[in-house]
Amino acid sequence: MAVIAVSEAVSCFLGYRLLKCDKSILEKTALVVVLLVPIFGPIFYLFLVEEVPPQNPFLRNHGPRGSYTDRMISMRADKEAADKRRSEMAADGEASGLPGDGKQG
Repeated sequence: MAVIAVSEAVSCFLGYRLLKCDKSILEKTALVVVLLVPIFGPIFYLFLVEEVPPQNPFLRNHGPRGSYTDRMISMRADKEAADKRRSEMAADGEASGLPGDGKQG
């Protein structure tokens, strides 16, 4: 019983915030109906409502779709080549017995 009372109190709070926002009447009505469902209503409401402000225009990617991913994929070959050179250098260092590789000379 207490869980339902807390759920309805949360629903009332969320409903008040919903009525003050600038969403359309149809969207407000649908979300109020969701909030009327005991216990699960506020949970579903939190999944349905998007209150994240839009990203700053200076931070938006104005390139074609997938340009960031394409750039990361093209860098993969360079990274793999650098890793290969690094591992070869480490193997050469171990074979020569350079200081700092853990071998006593």
